[in-house]
Amino acid sequence: TDRHITVSLEHRASRMSSSEQDATVADLQVVDEKEAEEAIASELAATSIAEHEKKVDEMDEKRQQVALAALASFRSRVRCQIGRPEAVEFATDDTLLRYLRARDGNEEKALSMFLSTLAWRAKNINPVAAASSGDEAPYGTCEQCKTDPRSHCFFNVGNDALGRPVVYSCAARAANKVVEDNMIHMALELERLFEGNKAPGKYVWVIDFKGMGMRDANPRMATTAIPMFTDHYPERMGQIVLINPPAIFHIFWKACKPILDNVTKEKIVMLRGAKDIAQYAAEHWQKNAAMAAWLDETMTNCKGAPGSFPDARLSDSLSDERTRQMLEKCRQLK
Repeated sequence: TDRHITVSLEHRASRMSSSEQDATVADLQVVDEKEAEEAIASELAATSIAEHEKKVDEMDEKRQQVALAALASFRSRVRCQIGRPEAVEFATDDTLLRYLRARDGNEEKALSMFLSTLAWRAKNINPVAAASSGDEAPYGTCEQCKTDPRSHCFFNVGNDALGRPVVYSCAARAANKVVEDNMIHMALELERLFEGNKAPGKYVWVIDFKGMGMRDANPRMATTAIPMFTDHYPERMGQIVLINPPAIFHIFWKACKPILDNVTKEKIVMLRGAKDIAQYAAEHWQKNAAMAAWLDETMTNCKGAPGSFPDARLSDSLSDERTRQMLEKCRQLK
């Protein structure tokens, strides 16, 4: 079964050298590529990107109207349950609407979800933020990345045509493979982008599969990340863009499908090959030439390995100062 395959892959990956892991993925890709591509495409690419986006907009609008109708009552219920200053500050109307939308206006479910997030933040986010160095990193900094900027690969590279932050990630470019470390890094980047997760807005997550090896094929990474995003950062995901997923992604997809809601599934688009990527870039990244050039160079010409990013000419043109600093530190370690 897919579950047994998933467990087997994780176990095998822990016992193999890097070269053996990469060779195994190459073998899997040759054997299963056609079958896997057809299976994934039948679910993710049955309609055009434009049709997916239109459907998502329609779903979001309906859920927003339901959430707005319940907001006043929900706000009162939340205020009766919280008292800590950080919790009160977090409970903005935009935040409450996100939790209501995520639960289709059901106040009981939204309240349970919101209180669960407060407990999760108290354990995982608030201590990091409290230890941060003031204005330099007011929402906290990943401890592993302080020591080695190549530790993780999940960072903002600019904004798309709709003004949404575009977050680039590549598992092969992350030196740290510890699931929990990666989760906290991703959470802290979202905290930074959305000002402690209080500011309105959504982001686009670009997932680049370049260089993916068995050491990156830990299904628990996906099955841990998705609940964190959906439970504690609800309604933040504007779109998930999969860049050239290999055959082994079919196993990840099987593991993820049961925990993805229908709205999130509609937000997933798969791009295979230069033509698909170029068309998407022309439609979504045309207002940010620097970001488009950086992504094209990274996904096309840079090796899928930790710290492998474009040179200063392209990296220094990105709009996000924190990202530029991180990329500069990676260049210094080459």
